[in-house]
Amino acid sequence: MKNEFMKTKSSAMQLDMFSEMNAKLVQIRNEIDNGNFIEVLNKLHKIKSHYLTHDEFRNKLSGFQYLLDIESVKNERLDKYIDVFSNPDKICELKALKDEYFHIRIGLSKIISEILDVEDYDFLKPGLHPARIFLQAKEYKKAIVNLNIYLEKKGENSLIRQYLAYAYYLLNHHSDARRILTYAYFNDPAQCDENFIYDKYQKVLFADYKQQYDDFDEVWVHFVFHLWQEGDLEINLRAQNYEKYIINSLEKSAGQCSSCLVFLRSLYLAELYRLKKANFDYVIKYREQMKSAKEALFDEYLLKIS
Repeated sequence: MKNEFMKTKSSAMQLDMFSEMNAKLVQIRNEIDNGNFIEVLNKLHKIKSHYLTHDEFRNKLSGFQYLLDIESVKNERLDKYIDVFSNPDKICELKALKDEYFHIRIGLSKIISEILDVEDYDFLKPGLHPARIFLQAKEYKKAIVNLNIYLEKKGENSLIRQYLAYAYYLLNHHSDARRILTYAYFNDPAQCDENFIYDKYQKVLFADYKQQYDDFDEVWVHFVFHLWQEGDLEINLRAQNYEKYIINSLEKSAGQCSSCLVFLRSLYLAELYRLKKANFDYVIKYREQMKSAKEALFDEYLLKIS
């Protein structure tokens, strides 16, 4: 009986130690999420025994010290933070922190969003827009202001529109999100980021199409066409500037852009003029372009509207 009691007591102590350690690790993750790297270092010192080797512990300390030291490089800190946010795996000093990359990005987004001005509307580097930082930091209203400035200054961009829709969605403006997302998807959806597909069903749908098609343009055209078929996209009959933009894009890129883009842009215009009950010659014109671009999808289109 005594041995059994001692075993039970030992197991309980081990469980308590495990729970305590787990709680401390959660605290560290929370500090990383907040970008509080000095507190991360302090808490790491308190759980040194958790690490199996001295080198592992030392390398993690070194990695977080690297992040902490960026703050002191005033003239270069924004660029350095952006480099880490974009590609932490490319920075040698951070190799030991690979399990924390996701949380490091969250923490850095909060730091960077405090440095950036909401009117810094242009891309920080290829593929990285300030709004991406604001969204990661859950600064959705800042993101909306920032993205609208970009659209006013630079014009249409599908990624920018997708970010804008994402921000509106997370603020529970679902109707606005759907309307704006329509502009993104009928223009050039391959510019968009699958990580910012906000609907769970649509995420699964996109993953299914990725399994079916190797060509990313094909993935997007089938995905967007499916959303249109299901009524998940909203063609705004009063969006005259966007209408002109899509017409000009088709004309300027005639014979140059992909069949996927031709199909989606022509679908938008064919449906716009059908819903407007405009001159049917316009409808016929864009339907012919749809058929030339993607005949199988065009046949599905005819079935849908018949």
